[in-house]
Amino acid sequence: MHFAPLKTLTVAALVGLTLSCGKKTPIVDPVTPIPEPPSVFEPVQKSQLDVLLLRVTPYFNRFLNGPTTYISELTPEDWLTRPVQTPEYGRLLPKGTTIQMIAVGGGITAGAQNGGLYRDGQLTAYPNLVARQLGMADFTTPAFDQKHENGTGFDLRGKGDVLSLLRVNNALGTLQEEKDGQPPVFQPYTGKVDNFAFPWLSPDNTRLNWDPSFIGKIDNGNGVSWPMALPYVRRFVPENEFKNGTLYDYIQTNHAYNFFILEDRNEVFLNAIRRQGSRKIGMSDLIGDLQSGADNTRSALEKLAYKGQKGVLFTIPYYKDLGIGSWPHPTLSADEIGVYDAAVSYTNKRVREWAASYDLAVVDLNALYHQIQQGGFKTSQGMVIHGGLEGNFFSSDGIYPSVLGQAIIANEVCRAINDQYQAKIPLLDINQYVSTIGYSDK
Repeated sequence: MHFAPLKTLTVAALVGLTLSCGKKTPIVDPVTPIPEPPSVFEPVQKSQLDVLLLRVTPYFNRFLNGPTTYISELTPEDWLTRPVQTPEYGRLLPKGTTIQMIAVGGGITAGAQNGGLYRDGQLTAYPNLVARQLGMADFTTPAFDQKHENGTGFDLRGKGDVLSLLRVNNALGTLQEEKDGQPPVFQPYTGKVDNFAFPWLSPDNTRLNWDPSFIGKIDNGNGVSWPMALPYVRRFVPENEFKNGTLYDYIQTNHAYNFFILEDRNEVFLNAIRRQGSRKIGMSDLIGDLQSGADNTRSALEKLAYKGQKGVLFTIPYYKDLGIGSWPHPTLSADEIGVYDAAVSYTNKRVREWAASYDLAVVDLNALYHQIQQGGFKTSQGMVIHGGLEGNFFSSDGIYPSVLGQAIIANEVCRAINDQYQAKIPLLDINQYVSTIGYSDK
């Protein structure tokens, strides 16, 4: 296959020191003195966690079969600069109103693909496509520039029947590698931002404040001493904003919008898979972290819908319906999968409750991924979409969608908007889209 490429939620919390599923994160009472961090931090070996490459799926090191280079031949700009038309918004917006959309989410919404975050993936992420179907021509994702187009680096499938990955290592966006416990520095982005999404997003650590004095000194449980999302969000959120309230306060203060996408729960579950091997997923996650995480998402919705803005939420797929769910090398044990799926069911119920409370549309990724995994999904043009290792929906990491998969999700978002708000948002012509940008899944 060709893979082209709580109540207040602080920015610090969104890039929290640990993830929700697994070892419990202690809740720090704000009146309790925070202990001094230890003076010595012992990071895990690079062979255990690929910090240098900062891949968004570090457990795939065992499939790595060497480096490679990549020069993109995709032209997503050819699609993103086409003229747009204003559709019928139904209840979404009052007549005569111009759409102003923002997106907040994890790796799916940011455009992570093939075990990395890079320009092709960012520009083909579903929010860019949805915005254009909604008639918004200037929706902006903080993509790496062309000089640094390969971003964090990413994985391409090697030839042959045996799963092997080649890591792209040219035109990277890493200006400074991880060193002495300090996080890497990516090529910064300045300018207008509408897509506030990044890998490792976690809204579940809102009771721990990010403290710069801990960087380089405390193991965050992932083998490094800094929040895993920090290098990503630092690209486009000013440093001083980490001290001035919440990410949603920052958005409200600096950005006008009347429609939002929120995809914050998927990343919490994907983080548990990414972390496999360092912690087991336990039953305590159901009774502790999931409940507090649900409260945190509700708080996020209160912020995002503070003026009654409409929006979109997403359900979570079951583990077996992810690309890696059918791989020959399972990343979770049978017991862990049971806990994972039970947590998914709990969360999806809450998602629908939140949507009903705030009059939001729901994109049912749970049903979509299952249909794709069963081989029963076709586009309106008759293209068959497959999951699994050899399918065309997932990228090489088996977690994040491919360019084609992102387009499928974009249409599901449009359908959900139409159903919820009696709108008439046109669907993306996927055949025309992939032809225009030069994408092939062969």
